[in-house]
Amino acid sequence: FTVTYEGNTQPPTNAGTYNVAVTVTEPGYSGSASGKLIISKADAVITLTALSQAYDGNPKQVTVKTVPAGLTTDVTYDGGANPPADAGSHAVSASISDPNYSGSATASLVITPAAATLSFDELNLVYTGAPRVVTVTTQPRASICCTHGRLAVGESSRDGAHCGARPTVPCAHATTGRPPAGSGRW
Repeated sequence: FTVTYEGNTQPPTNAGTYNVAVTVTEPGYSGSASGKLIISKADAVITLTALSQAYDGNPKQVTVKTVPAGLTTDVTYDGGANPPADAGSHAVSASISDPNYSGSATASLVITPAAATLSFDELNLVYTGAPRVVTVTTQPRASICCTHGRLAVGESSRDGAHCGARPTVPCAHATTGRPPAGSGRW
């Protein structure tokens, strides 16, 4: 008898579905049969590391390792292809992209806020009758919110100043101003 796989006598090795045909070739006998050979993908293991990184303004990627080693993977961050740069917790999903292996893993990438140093240039000013401006320098450059009193994140003062976890517009009142572009100074 002869066996063919998708018309070839060489048996397949890769995962997939193959048409198999068997034909009796012995003199005096006849017969044939057909069926489907299914070779399933093998399980692979994905390990995600570098899941805690410090904010520096640059996108952060996780490290992906597979067993067997070197398999191609597709990684998403919060459902998209681009790695995040902002501080916070981000959902990470990785899946094997290989014709012979399957596997997936999920985790959270945590980007921790970077520490910023704040310093005042001068806090002892003489009364002049005019509003006095306090100059604040941040290192590295960051958005800040200056107020006359204490505000918790999310609260607003009587003069309209608002402190946010990451304000995008500086507070505007008598003691603050907008820093010159790129300077990090207020």
